[in-house]
Amino acid sequence: MATKPHLRIRSTALAVIATAIGSLAFASTSLADTGSVYFDNSGNAAAGGAFFTGLFGGGAHNVGLGATVFPFLSAGNDNIAVGDQALFNSSIANDNIAVGDRALFNNSSGDDNIGVGSNALSTISSRANRNIAIGSLALVADTNGDENTALGAFTLPANTTGNDNTATGEGAMARNTAGSQAVATGAGALTNNTTGQANTAVGDNALLNNSTGDHNIAIGFQAGQNLDTGNDNVDIANQGKNGEAGTIRIGNNSDQTAAFLAGVSGTNLSGSTQRVLINANGQLGTAKAPTRNPGSAAKPLSAAAGRRLLATVKRQQRQIARLQSEVQKHG
Repeated sequence: MATKPHLRIRSTALAVIATAIGSLAFASTSLADTGSVYFDNSGNAAAGGAFFTGLFGGGAHNVGLGATVFPFLSAGNDNIAVGDQALFNSSIANDNIAVGDRALFNNSSGDDNIGVGSNALSTISSRANRNIAIGSLALVADTNGDENTALGAFTLPANTTGNDNTATGEGAMARNTAGSQAVATGAGALTNNTTGQANTAVGDNALLNNSTGDHNIAIGFQAGQNLDTGNDNVDIANQGKNGEAGTIRIGNNSDQTAAFLAGVSGTNLSGSTQRVLINANGQLGTAKAPTRNPGSAAKPLSAAAGRRLLATVKRQQRQIARLQSEVQKHG
């Protein structure tokens, strides 16, 4: 079974801290001041400067490494803080991982957050839970947004209350504030989205200029980048058109010159049908299929009718031959 990301990060942080504590434990006073290593019966451990100096009393299994470690922690459990002022204001928060200066700085009681990188999730409030931010300034402004994942420098940096977003790539969803349920994969994907909901952008600069449009899907480099406020569009390897809604665009005339769609050829349809038409711009449409009067349908010839038809044809051939002969005589 694959190891969960937060468990891998926790294991790495613990290894780093254990090494530092081990080194300090055997150092002379000239290398480490008295009290620079801390461990208690509740499984709390720290190395660095001032630690557990606030209201600490009931927390357990917290690990810190930095100049200032958990100064206000009172009852929080299972937190890891590595970096100056990481998880600085934590008081009763649980199961958080902060790696980097001021990572998760303002989190006081939010649970299950992971912030890796300078100022990652630094503004997160007490009500934000289950966020993952890896990269400098990732989710830096988040206050109450839950279950967001930001991977890359400056990903989701303006998000404040948006929930359930996944942004992967430098600058992905850079201006998102309250938009939720979005997926942005690629540098600059959904960069200008602010409050648009449930958009999916896969590819560098995909849905780049979408701001408030909802339920759009764009796949490919710069796919859908011309969309702004339209809803329910699907753009695959196409930049889309500003202002349109409910439109599907696949490919473009300059790059694609043939189209193949499996499952169409040889498939018989029952019931009423329509003809599929296409105009010069590549837009598909339908028209009513021609109808045929059942009474006028062609019927197969009988053997007798076939013999009569053949005799008629031969007779006409003989007449044509006689006419040709007369013309040659009197030519």
